[in-house]
Amino acid sequence: MAQSADEDWGAAPVQVTDAAVLRAFAHPLRQRIVRELAVRKHARAADLAGWLDEPANALSFHLRTLAKAGVIREVPEKARDKRDRVWALVSRGGFSFERPGDDPAVAAYVTRGVEWIRRLAMGELDDERAVTSMHFGGALLTKDEAEQMAAELDEVLTKWRKLGAENAEKDPDDPRRVSHDVAFGIGPSPRR
Repeated sequence: MAQSADEDWGAAPVQVTDAAVLRAFAHPLRQRIVRELAVRKHARAADLAGWLDEPANALSFHLRTLAKAGVIREVPEKARDKRDRVWALVSRGGFSFERPGDDPAVAAYVTRGVEWIRRLAMGELDDERAVTSMHFGGALLTKDEAEQMAAELDEVLTKWRKLGAENAEKDPDDPRRVSHDVAFGIGPSPRR
């Protein structure tokens, strides 16, 4: 599963089914670590501690847990010296979970995402450095057309994730750069 630090941004998500990997995703701080690494090419443990406002020793434990589960990997070629630890996701394509409601840890992860959408819709996530926007719409599509639409939306998201990560690598502490979550869903309209 390991790739270079500048791996393929168009990689397919890794399907998570292994219980150890599911447990690694269960902890909220580990979810935040994965989220931070998803918007960057790589990050030093010390930088992650600062960005996440967490003690470095607590972060180190969770980084090791994620690495042991195969979610992240060390990228020593990016380290400044032998003591410097730099981490990256094992897949730039992210992770997907089949039937997330079947596992309590993954269901909690999904629930946090749904809560983020609720807070976004209610205007509770205002930040003068960020854009907050929601769009609802529909289209009368065949299954094949809906799959094509999903693929195109994923391409747009991948383009902007890559651009943001490249610019963040040039200036990792730019105070204007804010992590933006993006969610889109495609599915059948409710019948009621």
